[in-house]
Amino acid sequence: MELKALFFLFILGCNFSIFGQENLKSVKFQLEQNNYTVALEILEQNHSDSEFGKLYLGDINSHLKHWDEAISYYEKLVELHPNSALYNFKMGGAMGMKALEINKFQAAFLIPDIKKYLEKAVALDPEHIESRRALAQLYLELPSVLGGGLDKSLAHTKKLEELNELDYRIAMAAIYAYKDKEEISGEMIKKAIEKSQAKPSLILRNYMYFE
Repeated sequence: MELKALFFLFILGCNFSIFGQENLKSVKFQLEQNNYTVALEILEQNHSDSEFGKLYLGDINSHLKHWDEAISYYEKLVELHPNSALYNFKMGGAMGMKALEINKFQAAFLIPDIKKYLEKAVALDPEHIESRRALAQLYLELPSVLGGGLDKSLAHTKKLEELNELDYRIAMAAIYAYKDKEEISGEMIKKAIEKSQAKPSLILRNYMYFE
């Protein structure tokens, strides 16, 4: 089974009782077969009004790179729970991914909202690893005129050192690559791989959010 399908089975399995059992079995079967569109249809027809339905519909649309659809579901979740670090992270993350696929002029208009949602996620939960990683990468890539900068990236990366060694090493690898220190960047990636081998669940989480 592909790792992508494994992830979706994992998140659905965590909330098995939320859905009708037969519908959930159908969704899990379709995900096993990598039939994400069919899984979407089942969820849309039976669970689009539920909180968890919106969450999974957002996640699957994100996997399919249907960013506008994913954003619409995450937006509803943020409206429902404005103080959820997870939902703010997903909203900012989906908007960030959309920004990568449109022209730079259009993307510039999304930057303030991307930063707003990701920074709010960190404010709500200072230990929210995924938001820290996303902000570290965002500030590394943004030009200073749009609020980017190495110092901002480093600030979030340093916090990651306290939270999760794997994420810290990956973020530092990106920073060293940005500074054209490819050899050190490679060493950081090597150490990250060694760390992940001791805890395979970290690989799945990193794949889910950052692949």
